[in-house]
Amino acid sequence: MRNNATTLFSATAALIVVCGATPSAAQHADILVQAVDDRLVTGAADFDLGAWTLDQRVFSGSFTSDFFTTNPGWNALGSGSPALPAGAAALPPKTELHWDFLPIKIDGVAQPLAYWDGAGGVAFGAMPTADYRFEIQGFDGFYYSTGEAGEVAAGAAIAKTGDLGGIHDHQILFVDDYDGLLQTNPADGIYLVAVRLKMIDLDRARPLFLVMETSGAPAGARDAAAAWVEAQVDLLAPDFAADFDGDLSVDGDDLAAWQTGYGGAVARQVAGDATYDNDVNGADFLAWQRGRGASIDSFAGVSTTAASAAPIPEPASILLLLAALGVRAIAVARRDRS
Repeated sequence: MRNNATTLFSATAALIVVCGATPSAAQHADILVQAVDDRLVTGAADFDLGAWTLDQRVFSGSFTSDFFTTNPGWNALGSGSPALPAGAAALPPKTELHWDFLPIKIDGVAQPLAYWDGAGGVAFGAMPTADYRFEIQGFDGFYYSTGEAGEVAAGAAIAKTGDLGGIHDHQILFVDDYDGLLQTNPADGIYLVAVRLKMIDLDRARPLFLVMETSGAPAGARDAAAAWVEAQVDLLAPDFAADFDGDLSVDGDDLAAWQTGYGGAVARQVAGDATYDNDVNGADFLAWQRGRGASIDSFAGVSTTAASAAPIPEPASILLLLAALGVRAIAVARRDRS
């Protein structure tokens, strides 16, 4: 099995990044990470519009022909920035921002990442083979990959804040069909991965999703996939409030964390705050009690059948429906007059 931290990477891609020889491209929307009520919250840093907004959790990008990219990047506004969204605060200064990979569950199957070939309607499923990996470059220069199905795969520090709590880093995102060689040739299409951000002294963020297309993916497939993920954003990856230790299982270990944190000065989710009210008390115990037994196995995930069961009528269909209703109304009126 491949080690999560690896330095294996395409020599060509590495040379391009080191030498700064990537083709010029228009600005884009990075992943914005700020603090709101002592919790990490994600949003969009749109450099085209000069807008920094919160509450976005689905981000998309395009791989080069070598199956890597440095976009989207990671952005956090420092204290005193006039662009800070309302209610947001800067991240702690000189502190590392970490990530984990979360499993995605579709049609009862938990998998490290999901794949769609881009043809027809959006239909994410398993990888073409079990050897596929999605990797993110850490702040340490190593690459960390998705792990086994149904498990959290630990990443590393993705960036470190500056003196004012700001970040603007572009780490490498990479997909491969690892077979023990440096060469990689993944199938064209759309790749979907779930990421959880965490940072000391702050509650971890809700899962975010990267929707990444290869250079040979069908036109429009990435946008369709991003819209589909946005519609299912709360169903694709588990986010249990009473999972205090973050292992995707609400159990006795989490109760022990609550007992240790009860009434203490540290009132974060990791210390037993399931209600995110900056207090570890009886309400959090009730939340643990209600959530006890939750796991990746009990997590329902997305049903693609249910997700596509109620299609939106096309305009022509709507007009036909209105016409049919009009004909029926005329027939009823004539019957009533007879």
